[in-house]
Amino acid sequence: MPRLTEKFVDACLKLSDSEKGKLSDAERQLFGPSSIKMKCLLNNLCSKDNTRYLELGIYRGSTYICALYGNPTLEAVGVDDFSFDYREPKGFADKDGWPNVKSGLYDMLQKYEIIDDVNSKNSKIIESPFEDISWSSHAKFDVIFVDLEPITEEMYDNFFKKVFNAFSRQCVVIFSGYSSEEFSVLLERKVEEYSDRLVTEFKKQRISSGNADAFAYYSGIAIYGFRKKAFAKND
Repeated sequence: MPRLTEKFVDACLKLSDSEKGKLSDAERQLFGPSSIKMKCLLNNLCSKDNTRYLELGIYRGSTYICALYGNPTLEAVGVDDFSFDYREPKGFADKDGWPNVKSGLYDMLQKYEIIDDVNSKNSKIIESPFEDISWSSHAKFDVIFVDLEPITEEMYDNFFKKVFNAFSRQCVVIFSGYSSEEFSVLLERKVEEYSDRLVTEFKKQRISSGNADAFAYYSGIAIYGFRKKAFAKND
């Protein structure tokens, strides 16, 4: 497994702050609630050979594709139940999810099956609420992007209790929504609450001007370098 050091993450951030990475103009402009900086960051963080990447809340796949692009040895898993669409007035579907979100994702993935710079064979989509997945049976992930709606205490509890079982011994976790004071305080409290199982080796952040800043890191991000404690209990 690749060692994603603080120095490496700093270098990735420096590049993405300047909107630099391997992405072509087409990937930079892919539709979705993101930004060029965010797409470049994920692309850069996933650039080490044999990295394993997990994205929770894949939506229509713009950030997911950018993580894969130009990183041929990356193994990626995307998770979504398609229940949320920020373009819909009520946001959340009553049942079975939004079919247009699901079809939009698979149209995107199909398009990139013929693009040489994306290794589609190393990609897997799981259609499920993330909390219902048996994470202990999965291979461990080095980079995890948590882009879930709604951001709640329960969501963070499920993440740190369940997805924890699929963390690499040392991993980098990116949380969206950090520009919100409410959500940033909640996240920091939850990181402290679960410090019995995770050591925070470093933390980086980028605050945006709002929750949809296309010129920065969209809703803002917190990046944590976590190390699992030697005798941490799996749930």
